[in-house]
Amino acid sequence: MRISSLLFPLGALVLDRVGFILAESVKTPQQYLNEAKVHLSAGRHSAAIESFSNAIEKDERNYNTYFRRGVLLLTLGKTDTALTDFSKVLELKPDHDQALLQRGKLLISEGSLEEGIQDLKKYTKSHPNDAEAAQLLTEAKELGTLLKSLPTLTKSQKWTEVIDVLSRVVQTSPRNVDFRLQRADAYLRNGDQEMAIGDLTRVTRMQPDRMGPRLQLAQIHMALGEPETALTHVKECLRSDPEHKECKKEFRGIKKLVKAIQKVEVAVQKKKWREAVNLLTAEDGVMAEVEKLGAKELKKKMYEFACQAHAELKKSDKAMHWCSKTLDIDENNLNALIYRAEAKMAAEDYEAAMRDFQKAHELDKQNQRIISGFQKAQSLQRQSSQKNYYKVLGVPRTATQREIKKAYRKLAQEWHPDTYRGELSEEDVVKKMSEINEAYQVLSDE
Repeated sequence: MRISSLLFPLGALVLDRVGFILAESVKTPQQYLNEAKVHLSAGRHSAAIESFSNAIEKDERNYNTYFRRGVLLLTLGKTDTALTDFSKVLELKPDHDQALLQRGKLLISEGSLEEGIQDLKKYTKSHPNDAEAAQLLTEAKELGTLLKSLPTLTKSQKWTEVIDVLSRVVQTSPRNVDFRLQRADAYLRNGDQEMAIGDLTRVTRMQPDRMGPRLQLAQIHMALGEPETALTHVKECLRSDPEHKECKKEFRGIKKLVKAIQKVEVAVQKKKWREAVNLLTAEDGVMAEVEKLGAKELKKKMYEFACQAHAELKKSDKAMHWCSKTLDIDENNLNALIYRAEAKMAAEDYEAAMRDFQKAHELDKQNQRIISGFQKAQSLQRQSSQKNYYKVLGVPRTATQREIKKAYRKLAQEWHPDTYRGELSEEDVVKKMSEINEAYQVLSDE
């Protein structure tokens, strides 16, 4: 095969491409505008924008082309570039009324009130019957006055009034990020973290590369006891800027705490109570970090874990301590009430145990654990007013039959008259042994 036969198709392709480029280069602005119209009819918005741009390259003085592209960009939500096009229209034709209207609306929407007011004044002068434009102009003027009151309100720390002013401003100028950030700050100072989260989240969507709001969101979620949500925001921060120092620092701290909490949750789930206690209450354990953080909900969760773990380990004093701390935050925490009642019963504080069981019963009337616990505490309370046979044998009132029998055998060996080697008289030893036998007989019959 000859080389010339291979080169011919290639040459034809090159010529076709050159021909296409030449054809494109000789298109008129009107042809591009016709193309744009066809693309718009077919819903091909990107192609239509490209055709408008090509037409502008051919005729940079045609303000109508800029306007048509600006309207399309505005429809697609590309407000910044639309604003640039409307400004170009007014540069070429200062009295273009629709460009004045659209730019005025956009300027007010982004918080540039003075410039927006000027545009709307010019527009309404020639269109006095446009009620919507007149209303927006009035609102913009009122907002300008309101904004002048903000420094005084802020200095006086009248946060509710600051929020009211900024809410009106944001409603009219929703694209202004600074107004939302100011309102988020006012919400935080007024103790409304959830509303602050709403504003900050919106800001991160409007300006994804802005790191400050993401850090703030992470810190707020940590304060609310939501470290996993906080970690998500810090990750987003690092995704945008992997070398951001503050985000890296927050990430390390939050990730460490999240992992530690997950270990506690796994230990509790697997009923590894001693491991859970160690993870929680070690010198550098989770509890120390949570206390330092001060997040109410997270503290309650960790207190409840500590309450449960100590109760399961039969450490009554510590169980009562952590259960009480849980109830200080949430007085109707059912688990804490039950575990504290059982711990108080083990400590022979039957009246207090019954009070906790009674309150727990009000919250859950069908819970058999609560019902039987109350009945047991009531029974032990009655017994405590009688002769304390448990005390004679040296066992708690919650002792099992096996524990009672073991205690009896040990005491019988020590106090039996035939084996006693102490300084008491034979009469006293017999009396002591009689008390031990009586106690064992009564308790072993229960």
